[in-house]
Amino acid sequence: MPVGTNDFRYILAMMYQREYKWLDAVRLYREVLANDFGLYMAHVQLARIFEARGMLDSAVIESRAAVMTYPEDPTLLLEHGVILVEADRLAAAEDTLRRSELANPRDARVPYYLGIVLQALNRPAEARESLQRFLSMAPSRFEEKIGDARRRLAMLQ
Repeated sequence: MPVGTNDFRYILAMMYQREYKWLDAVRLYREVLANDFGLYMAHVQLARIFEARGMLDSAVIESRAAVMTYPEDPTLLLEHGVILVEADRLAAAEDTLRRSELANPRDARVPYYLGIVLQALNRPAEARESLQRFLSMAPSRFEEKIGDARRRLAMLQ
């Protein structure tokens, strides 16, 4: 499989990102997108960089661009929803997480985050149902989220 110049840019940007050379990584991801706007993973990586740096408005923009570029991917919807939660955009997060849940009802992370959003929106019955759904399907590797969901359910009783 031939690798083009833009592929090299993307790989180099990933290397910079892993080395915490944020500015170089962002610059290269932007160049990647200037040459191929359809490379949605560059948007995903930019969103992750901005989220890690606490630049939530920029993270929201990039994660939204990733979703718009590849709307069929439920994982992108989940990541976008989580960033929206962190940015305190709860109504938009609820909508995005519900779309993610419809696209992939087996992903246990979605009802967990949806439960958090519904609790924050002061909708305890819906939050309780969502968190209980999470607990019924969560794999044991989600130990931290399971504990948090149980604590939240206890507060909702």
